[in-house]
Amino acid sequence: LGGEVEGGVGVGAGVGAGAGEGEGEGCGMGAAVPTGSSAEKAEGDDDGAGIDAEHPLHAPIVCARWLTAAPSAEARGDDVRPEAEERAVLHLELDLSGGCRAIRHLEPGDALAVVPANEPKEVELLLDTLRVDADERVDIASPPAHLAGDALTAREALSSRVDIGSVSTWPPLPLLRLLVKAAGAAAEATLLAHIGRATAPVSSGARSAHVELQREKPSLVELLRRLAAAPPLLELLDVLPPLAPRWYSLASSHLACPERAHLCLSLTKYVTTDAAGRKQLRRGVASHYLAALAAPLLCADAAPDEPPTVRVYRRESSGNELRLPKAVGTPIVLIGPGTGLAPFRAFLQHRRYQAPRKQLGSTTLYFGCRSKADDYLYGEELELMASTGAIRLRTAFSRDADLASAGYWRGVRLNIPYVQDLLEEDGLRLCEALFDKGAHLYVCGDGQAMAADVHTALLRLVEATLKVSAAAAEEALSKLVAEGRYSREVWI
Repeated sequence: LGGEVEGGVGVGAGVGAGAGEGEGEGCGMGAAVPTGSSAEKAEGDDDGAGIDAEHPLHAPIVCARWLTAAPSAEARGDDVRPEAEERAVLHLELDLSGGCRAIRHLEPGDALAVVPANEPKEVELLLDTLRVDADERVDIASPPAHLAGDALTAREALSSRVDIGSVSTWPPLPLLRLLVKAAGAAAEATLLAHIGRATAPVSSGARSAHVELQREKPSLVELLRRLAAAPPLLELLDVLPPLAPRWYSLASSHLACPERAHLCLSLTKYVTTDAAGRKQLRRGVASHYLAALAAPLLCADAAPDEPPTVRVYRRESSGNELRLPKAVGTPIVLIGPGTGLAPFRAFLQHRRYQAPRKQLGSTTLYFGCRSKADDYLYGEELELMASTGAIRLRTAFSRDADLASAGYWRGVRLNIPYVQDLLEEDGLRLCEALFDKGAHLYVCGDGQAMAADVHTALLRLVEATLKVSAAAAEEALSKLVAEGRYSREVWI
């Protein structure tokens, strides 16, 4: 969840003492669109827009701003050089007033499903490569749910119904088998042979060949062009996976921001390299789709007359969501580097409105990023809360250390601060909170490295502070998990 789960994984109403009273506050750095008064809602309208995937809400995007510097021209283009790898994080506010009661009262820790669309430029290239009329009707006798519709056109099918290169298993084997059959005389012999190995009967060689293609992740347009293939549209649609929704953790509370949902998302980008050493920049579908929709709010001097809309719906609770303790007096420890901060911003807003400050348990927030100047998300809000005593704030900026002394020596990291270093510094305080005061511990963010590093740091500090064995430290943390007092939300 969060980044774009495309990872996983938010500024409007302020957070902290004396802030957050007004809906939409804090959006002065981006354009805001007035949406008028909300329609009257019945308490039992749980079968309306946004209740599920079959009934999405077309939610207006009413406020948008960059939480980091706006992406440069290099970052927006196809440049694969290091300077094009800068991070860009976007804050959006969605108006949920037209939705059902369930989506207007999402809880902190909930995620909102965003229904994305493929990049228009990529869709146009596909239509051209397939030699298909964009308005051609797609008539399937017994269509699967994602291709149902009486007036479905080729453009709509390729834009919003099927995935054309973003799923983790891309390219899927059924697609590769179709492309082998449809390959033209001018097909690249090396690629065709590679796909032939990947689609051979099950063997270790076939599996490794497919894994290599998944690592290269060639787009559908790229595959079609390199294989000189133009399979029939219906056959192609039949082997393409559905375009899945992306889940974003709420970065706001409905108590602080009625009928609004704040999202905090990174523009996902990564570079792949094929067997010939050619580099390709890949973009996250949903994050760039949302950024394109919000462009009028981000760039225009005046707000557009009509706000852009995005299809969203609520996710049925699984029971595994991050949830605040039922007792407002319970201490909480939040560990959310980068956009992992999103659900914890919702937590902080919610607690601010739940009870008077004196009744609230202590809150400690650990936040980390590369640079305080460049990607300290919601830094002003957090600093304000810390200055008023609403939270204890611990921050780590890994690239702000003295360059002359930062680096590695014999595999040991020196003067490059990370959140896990702060945890170990606070070992005694954390152990007292967790094992003596009943605190709840939450971790949110990158599951590839951060979550494992944080867990390792927790094990070390428990072992050192309580003077127990590694096995006993692991058992102590496992007990917290079993009691529902150590919760994680991570994305890969």
